[in-house]
Amino acid sequence: MSISNQHKWFSPAPFALAFACGLLFQAYDSFAAEASAFFDTYEPNYENPFGQLNPDASDAVADYSFMVGEWLCDERLRQNGEWSSYPSSMRAQYYLNGHGVINFTWTALSASSMAYQYDEARDTWTITNTVSPTAAHTVWSGQREGDARVASLESTGPDGRSVTLRITFDNVTAESFDWRLEALPPSGPFLLREKTCRRA
Repeated sequence: MSISNQHKWFSPAPFALAFACGLLFQAYDSFAAEASAFFDTYEPNYENPFGQLNPDASDAVADYSFMVGEWLCDERLRQNGEWSSYPSSMRAQYYLNGHGVINFTWTALSASSMAYQYDEARDTWTITNTVSPTAAHTVWSGQREGDARVASLESTGPDGRSVTLRITFDNVTAESFDWRLEALPPSGPFLLREKTCRRA
């Protein structure tokens, strides 16, 4: 067989394919290792759908651990002096690799989230609230007051004057808690919204 005919029978394609497969398996192994590392973290995963409290997190993060899980709530809202009642559902989980807590609330009219991060330098909670579909976004400052978890926000009332809003979690047990939103004008606390939640 001539040299030219020998070259006709040799093809680099199988070797290129084998090389490509080798690279593919290496990429898969790398991905599997990264995925395994992810599932070893404290984020929500198949084994821990609500995540876990990171042992390196501040002790204060446990203030909101009671909320982790799924809840069914009965709410009341004051609008134009009238009260309306409606159900809601809430899911809370650890996030930021177990250094914070975030909850998601759904009603027939809106969906919202509140993300809780503890600032050790200021010894306070930073609580970020986002509401859909309005895309309203507020940042609250919170602390533990006895058995209650309290957060406040400086806002503007209907009359254009500055007013403090306050959120309070209290009557907290393993199976239920109460929540309320109040305005704090000079005349005293004014209830705007409240709910009682029980574990689903």
